[in-house]
Amino acid sequence: MENMHDIISRLEKTNQRTMLATIIAVDGSAYRKEGTTMLVEEDGTKTGLLSAGCLEEDISARFASVWAKGPIVERYDMRALNDASWGLDGSGCNGIVDVLLQPVNDTLLSFLRKTGQALARGQTVALIRSENVSQYLCQTESGEMFGVWNGEKPQLAGVEKSGVIYSTSLKKNLYLQVIRPKPRLFVFGAHADAKPLVQFAAKVGFSVHVIDWRPALCTKAHFPDADQRIVGFPNEVIPTLSFKKDDAVLLMTHHFQRDQEIVSYLLDVHLSYFGILGSKARTARLLATTHVPAGIRTPVGLPIRAEGPEEIAVSVVAELIQMVKAEQRTQALI
Repeated sequence: MENMHDIISRLEKTNQRTMLATIIAVDGSAYRKEGTTMLVEEDGTKTGLLSAGCLEEDISARFASVWAKGPIVERYDMRALNDASWGLDGSGCNGIVDVLLQPVNDTLLSFLRKTGQALARGQTVALIRSENVSQYLCQTESGEMFGVWNGEKPQLAGVEKSGVIYSTSLKKNLYLQVIRPKPRLFVFGAHADAKPLVQFAAKVGFSVHVIDWRPALCTKAHFPDADQRIVGFPNEVIPTLSFKKDDAVLLMTHHFQRDQEIVSYLLDVHLSYFGILGSKARTARLLATTHVPAGIRTPVGLPIRAEGPEEIAVSVVAELIQMVKAEQRTQALI
C-alpha cells in the first residue's frame, strides 16, 4: 500500500544523505500510480519501488545532480518497446511517468517527520507541492496545516486521489500526494496458523495487533512483524481497545468459548472487516443463530480453495487488500 510509512521510518535510521522520488503524473499504464514514493540513499539503498525495475537505476544515478541543483521533475516515456527508449515490454510500464526528485534537506526532513506524526495519530494527510516545487504544505484530515508555503493556501475539500490538480483559488497546478494511515488489523488468536497471516499482512502495509490470553504463544519471537502483541483474556483486553470504523478484526483463537466471548463484545462494533475463521455452520453456532449477519466474513478469505496456513493467509490478506482498495475508491480523502 503506502511506501511513505516505511520511508519515514527509514529516515529516522539512516545517517546518509537521501533523495525522495515521487510519481506525480501518469499517462497510460504504469506499474505504480500517482503518489507512489521511493527513498534513495547516497549508497544506492532504496526503500520502496516506483516500477518493476525500469526506472530505479536511472533515478539513483541522478542523486548527485539533485543534491547539487535542487528538485527536478523527470519524465520517463515507457511507450516504446525497446530498452533504449525505456520500454520493457511485459512489465506493465507502457505509459509516460513524471517523477519528482527532491533532496531530503533538513527542512524537508522536519516536514516529513511531522507528516509521520500525523499519520501515527490516525490522520489522513495530503502533501501539496507547488508547481515549481519550491513550496510544500501538509493538510491533515482534521484541518491542521504545516510546511513551507507563502501567500494564500490551497483549498482541498473533496480531494479523492494523488496526482496533478488545478487549484481554482490559486489558478495554478499543484502536485498532490494523499497518504493514509496504515489500516489496522486486530488478530485474535496466536496459534501457528496466525504466523504467516500476520507476516503477510504486515508486509503489505497493515498495522497488525495480535491478541491472545496465552503468553507462551503471543510473543515477539512468534510474531516479529506485529506492531503490538497483547496478552490477556478478551474481557480484559477488548474494553481497552478503541476500534475505528476502518479497522479489521480476524477471529482465529481455535477456542469456541473464547470466540463466543469475543463475538459478544464486537458484534455491534462498526468495523470495515470482521472475519471469523471456520465454516458458516460453526459461526452460526457461535452466534446461536441459523443466519450469519452479512457484516461477518465466514469462511474468511477469497474463494481460491486455499489449504494450509500459508494459502489461507494469502486468501485472507488478498480479501483485506480488496476491502481497503474498495473503500479508498468510494471515499473523499480530505
